[in-house]
Amino acid sequence: MQQTVYVKFNNLRHPDFAVKTSILENNGQKLVIKSSISDEGKKHILDFPKKAEALKKLYSNNVNVLDVKIENDQAVFPFVTGQTVAGLIEESLNDFPTAMEKITHYLDLIESYSDDSITDFEISDEYRRVFGDTDYNGSALSIANIDEIFDNFLITDQGLTLIDYEWVFFFSVPKRFIRFRTVYYFLVKNYSIITKNISEEDFLKHFGFDQDEAAIWKSAEDNFQQYAHGKLRKYMYTPGYMRDVYDINDMLNNISNIGKVYSDTVEENRYIHSVLARQANNLKPQNYPKYLYKKIIKKLQKKIQKKSGDKS
Repeated sequence: MQQTVYVKFNNLRHPDFAVKTSILENNGQKLVIKSSISDEGKKHILDFPKKAEALKKLYSNNVNVLDVKIENDQAVFPFVTGQTVAGLIEESLNDFPTAMEKITHYLDLIESYSDDSITDFEISDEYRRVFGDTDYNGSALSIANIDEIFDNFLITDQGLTLIDYEWVFFFSVPKRFIRFRTVYYFLVKNYSIITKNISEEDFLKHFGFDQDEAAIWKSAEDNFQQYAHGKLRKYMYTPGYMRDVYDINDMLNNISNIGKVYSDTVEENRYIHSVLARQANNLKPQNYPKYLYKKIIKKLQKKIQKKSGDKS
């Protein structure tokens, strides 16, 4: 008898990309099913076989790409077991030099792209629609999986295996941006333990990103998040939360020591970094939901008080 053993809804996205992920089990055999939550998202699902075939050529022989087939407008994947690359690296974080070596090793392994996939970056209207304007001259991928975060790779019996590849684009994307996302999201996920050993700035520098370049890619990432979640990330919040908003300048004016204080969740860190990236690039201030503003302000104030020794 078939039963559902796991369900996750990514319904805080633009309807074009809102996805339900299920794990189904039948007589001890498991399958992973991705389906669209609305009709608008069907293309996102139906494109998986096209993405898989393109990525098999991109990664050549170094990375296995999980097979997929379409059944009843759903993407069906085999269920595979193994340890994520993220988990493998995180086990070494208490031996920090070893962890840094592992990050470099897996970056190099993942980025061993086929020669014919590498090209010079040429900005296109498609790129601008997703990532905004990027002032960059350098190498790019003609077909790009921008979500090469370590959590999306498993060490399996077949070797290094890519298990999730929703965000594949068939236009030129800078290789540096893809690497930055991988490094940056590992930093965000493990921020407390990493910054006990090295500052954020030095961590990014270790992997080749100075502050100016990091700001470029944070801006591109901010634009991508708005593409995925709607302008101003409108689909990340319920209608009730969308009524009251604050300007970023209010936040900056109220917190004088915001520069190096960070929150505890990925969502809130993304928000804070988008603030800092916009401030650094002198971009037009954006409005954000009142509840998130208040939540982050409260956390930041507590951390600032703790840093200053104010226990009140």
